[in-house]
Amino acid sequence: MKSLSTLLSLAALCALIVPAFAQDAASLRWTFDGPKAPLTQLSPAWASDLDQTSTTGRGVLRIRRGLDTPPNAFIALPAEMADRPLWLLVRISEWSLNGKSNEVIRLGFSSNDDAKSPSVVAQLKLERQEAVFQVSAESFPNTLTGATTTPQPAGKSIAGGKLAVLLQLDPQTDTYRASIKTVQMKAWQPLGEGKISKTRVPRFLRLGLSGPFNTNSSEKVDIDEIVVSTSDPTSP
Repeated sequence: MKSLSTLLSLAALCALIVPAFAQDAASLRWTFDGPKAPLTQLSPAWASDLDQTSTTGRGVLRIRRGLDTPPNAFIALPAEMADRPLWLLVRISEWSLNGKSNEVIRLGFSSNDDAKSPSVVAQLKLERQEAVFQVSAESFPNTLTGATTTPQPAGKSIAGGKLAVLLQLDPQTDTYRASIKTVQMKAWQPLGEGKISKTRVPRFLRLGLSGPFNTNSSEKVDIDEIVVSTSDPTSP
C-alpha cells in the first residue's frame, strides 16, 4: 500500500501535468470603437483595406464599396488557433440597401489570401434579394458541389437592424454549423450545417463583397462587433 507521502507526491505531479494539456482560448475581437479608420488601421489590423469600408467613429464598421475596387480583405489567424474549433460571431446594428443590383457580404474562413480567388473553407453570406435582407452559410467540400444552408430572411432590405450570426467550424469532424438571432428571437436559432473540405485549412478571416455598396448614397451595412475565437463567444 502506498504511503500518504507517495500519494501526495503523485497528486502534486498530476496537478502539474493537467494544465500542460489545457489550451487557453485564443480570440480576435473588434468592437470598432475609436476614431474613423480603415481596416488596416484597426487593432488587430487587417492586411488590406476594402475601398471606403471603415469605422465611423461611432462604434461601427460601415461597409462601403464601389464597383471597380478590390472585393476582398483578409487577416491571418494566429498560430494558436490552428487545428482547433473556431467560432465567428458577427453582430450587425443596421443596414439600408436598395437599387437594381443586389449586394452580398461574405465573412468567413479561407485557406489562402488570394484577392481574386480565395479558397473558402466556410463562410456566412449576408445579402439583399430585392426587398429582403437574408442570411445563409456555405462551404466548399471535396465534392465541389458546395454545401449551402437555406437562406433565412432577417428583415426588410431598407432600414433594418439588430442581427447576430454565428458560424462554428470543427476541423476534427470536417463540419460547420451556423445560427442566427434577430430582434424577434429570444434565443439562437439553427441556420443550418454542412461538411467542409478535408484539404482546406482555415488560415485567414476573409471579408468579401459583391455588388455596389453605393458610396454616393445612404446605402450601408453597419457592423458593431466581429469575434473569432476558439471558444463559443456567446456562452455566458
